[in-house]
Amino acid sequence: MDVDAFKISERPGKRSSQLEPFASGIFDLKRSGYTDDQIRQWLGLNGVLVSREAVRAFMKRRPESACPPKAKPVDIVEPGQAEKAGTPNRTIADPTDIRKAKSLEIDFDNYR
Repeated sequence: MDVDAFKISERPGKRSSQLEPFASGIFDLKRSGYTDDQIRQWLGLNGVLVSREAVRAFMKRRPESACPPKAKPVDIVEPGQAEKAGTPNRTIADPTDIRKAKSLEIDFDNYR
């Protein structure tokens, strides 16, 4: 098979980094003062196993300005208080807020 025939039968593969879906979190953590190794650990908790060097190289290759905007901060509300305060339930989008949310107790009796 020659090159032209191969080009007709196959489309070029799309190269994308496995870190791309986590770009906003990576840059947010870096802006907050986290080390590349700590960012690597956070990625590992999200199922992405990479080296510290891979994190550093990703940030070097990709300008921060190309990163999607940071998610708005979310208030963490104790169970049952959202209805009392009249505020809707919201999802935690900032990875640094996960530590706070992990310490909250879930009320499964009143869970929707």
